Amino acid sequence: MFLGDRPLLAQTISDLYDTGVDNNGVSLPDGTTPDPHWTIITSSDGSVASPVAVKTSASGEQDRPGGWNADSSTSAWIMPLSGYPGGLSNAGYYDYLTTFSLPSNASSVTISANMAVDNYEVGVLLNGASVGVPQLTGNGFNFLSYTPISFTSDNVVGGINSLVIQTYNTPPPYIDNSTGLRIDGITGTYTVVPEPASIGLFGFALLLLRHRPASNSKN
Repeated sequence: MFLGDRPLLAQTISDLYDTGVDNNGVSLPDGTTPDPHWTIITSSDGSVASPVAVKTSASGEQDRPGGWNADSSTSAWIMPLSGYPGGLSNAGYYDYLTTFSLPSNASSVTISANMAVDNYEVGVLLNGASVGVPQLTGNGFNFLSYTPISFTSDNVVGGINSLVIQTYNTPPPYIDNSTGLRIDGITGTYTVVPEPASIGLFGFALLLLRHRPASNSKN
């Protein structure tokens, strides 16, 4: 057995959170700010590293035909604080950041979620690098229902890792020029390479078993 043949062991990422929830994964009340797990790092309203507000049906967004998809107990919409409660935000780019932690021997991650966005997703970045082609493009009505997304990447670091959802809000003539992001059911796993010492002990045990003398049996 060679060190290059070390098995990869999958572990669960324990600190990934949906949008608009508390530390127990329960939806927060309408108007809660800041979201404890997500923030905005690029905003067309001129603010950077700004807090986001939780926005649910109580603030009216789902009360109009064709509005944001309905509330649940496991996630909520978030939007720029500058646009709350009226829902109006400048056209342009809004990047939402969350972080999670990994051990030093993590080698890759796989993350899956359901996403809805007003209006477009233009990219997903893991530690500053794109994880693939945007999946919520369409006609701009990506807020009506969820679209499943998933990616695997080896662009990971031991310690704090950043996950950024890049979005774009279309300009008027929309009457309600709101923007927001909703992530629901996010899950993640990471693979780890066992430490060389443990691999060596495992390999040594295999060698002992392989070369153990056969026992002599008498009839």
